[in-house]
Amino acid sequence: ATTVEHNTTTKILTVQDGDHSSLLVDYAVKMAQKLDCEIIALAVTEEPLNFTGERREREISRFQQRARRNAETLRLKAEAIGVKCRHVVEIGNQEQIIKALSKDDAGIRYVLLKPAQEFVNADRRQARVPVVDLNCSSL
Repeated sequence: ATTVEHNTTTKILTVQDGDHSSLLVDYAVKMAQKLDCEIIALAVTEEPLNFTGERREREISRFQQRARRNAETLRLKAEAIGVKCRHVVEIGNQEQIIKALSKDDAGIRYVLLKPAQEFVNADRRQARVPVVDLNCSSL
């Protein structure tokens, strides 16, 4: 008989497109500390799929390098306050990847999306990080 893990650690999935959002990082780290959660930092893009052959490979490689650099910033901030953090890089449709990850990991409860750049530029203090609670959502 298989047992289902019910006491899974609650996780926050942060979703970025490879470009660093310090607003999202700060919010995720504070939220994770407050709620005693772990963070899964997802970097996802469909951009390289617009290309073929070597160009596609170059774009994927560039995205992965940029995403790793940005994830390192988040990991260091999180670990500095005792929050566990792991990084996932995916190429594909953001919504489909979020669904697949949350299906594979029952611990993912919150999804934090990078705020749209125009809102951040308009008024940094008022910019809101979109948060989806998967317990209350049909995502």
